Amino acid sequence: GHTLARLSDGEARFRQMFAAMPVAAALLDRAGHLLMINRECAHFFGYDAPEQMVAMSVQDLIHPDDQHASALALAAVRARAGPLYQMETRYLRRDGVVRWGNACGVLIELAPGQPCFLAKISDVHERKQTERGMDGQPGREDADP
Repeated sequence: GHTLARLSDGEARFRQMFAAMPVAAALLDRAGHLLMINRECAHFFGYDAPEQMVAMSVQDLIHPDDQHASALALAAVRARAGPLYQMETRYLRRDGVVRWGNACGVLIELAPGQPCFLAKISDVHERKQTERGMDGQPGREDADP
């Protein structure tokens, strides 16, 4: 995108650090399109390389049942009603498999007047599956231990 084309040396170092982060991380524009994704994030979503996800909308990655709540939370951060976005959400991997993730994000400015979301996703799928089993929700009672 045009935003990344104007990065200074300091921001190029940010890009290197971002790529090397040992957690799934993404940088999104205000509309929720992916500007930058690191390898860990691509792997979380079942992609081989981060480049395969650039320009995708975050809404395309969120389970339909969680899209509304996620959009409201992002809008609140965008309106500066909250400094931080944090939400456990069901995501859709490239292969269609649903994975639970805990997304945590902040609104930052890479350049003056150009706000972006910097987000980290932690894989909480196993814990959520265990919780759902303890809640006695359907589909878990006949599962293997």
